Amino acid sequence: MKKFALLLIPFAVFFIGMNGAKATTDNYTIIVRNEEYETSATVSGSVFKLENETGTFSETWTSTGEKTFTVTEPGKYTLTEVKPADGYIPVPQQTQEVPGNFGNTAIFLTAHDYTKSEFIIKDKNGVPIVGTEFAIYDSEGKEWVRWKQTTEKHTVVKLPYGEFTLKVLSIPEGYAYPPDTVFEIDEKCIDPKEIVVVPPEDPTPTPTPGEPTPTPTPGEPTPTPEEPEKITEVPNTASAQSMILYGIGAAITLCGAGMIYKHAKQN
Repeated sequence: MKKFALLLIPFAVFFIGMNGAKATTDNYTIIVRNEEYETSATVSGSVFKLENETGTFSETWTSTGEKTFTVTEPGKYTLTEVKPADGYIPVPQQTQEVPGNFGNTAIFLTAHDYTKSEFIIKDKNGVPIVGTEFAIYDSEGKEWVRWKQTTEKHTVVKLPYGEFTLKVLSIPEGYAYPPDTVFEIDEKCIDPKEIVVVPPEDPTPTPTPGEPTPTPTPGEPTPTPEEPEKITEVPNTASAQSMILYGIGAAITLCGAGMIYKHAKQN
């Protein structure tokens, strides 16, 4: 019996050694899913960072929807969104405990909401100016969206963070063009950000081609239109005076010659 026990010692040492090796090489799975809050659709473009509390694991990547990690160390892991995808609101930081048992999986689910902005143009009585055409441009002049006003607000979603300009491209006759509206998109746009545009109260009507000129009010002086500047070409007076002198000289010469001839004939 004693000999049998001695024979079991090597097997026991081998078994304990194998279990010890297995304990130090256990793998744990961490899955990070990046989805849209309302639709559960995949969101791509978010930059995430996953790290554990001991500092032995740290990974940063740009999400394409889902990412799977295999780690060997249990403990607390924290997921931070470094930069949200364009048009989306960043999610809060999450921390999960990765269990110490082989085969366990921790899942981080990030449900993103997106930016929302509402636009409407009204007259001074608060009535929507139907037919007004709008466009939104970013700080570099890129056009992001264009639409025409109806009786309801127009909602624009998923504009990325930054400064934008709302321009009125056309407006129904009788209304003046309002100035451009500059607005900011940030994480506060999780609730619809309403922007109301009101044109000036006293629009200056643009005359329609072919319309008659307005008749002046009786009693008011009629403005005299300014005449265009007249340019008179000045003649060469030196040449004209020379011709006159030549003519006078010729006449005197002829008269003198006539008198000489008459006097000679009488003698």
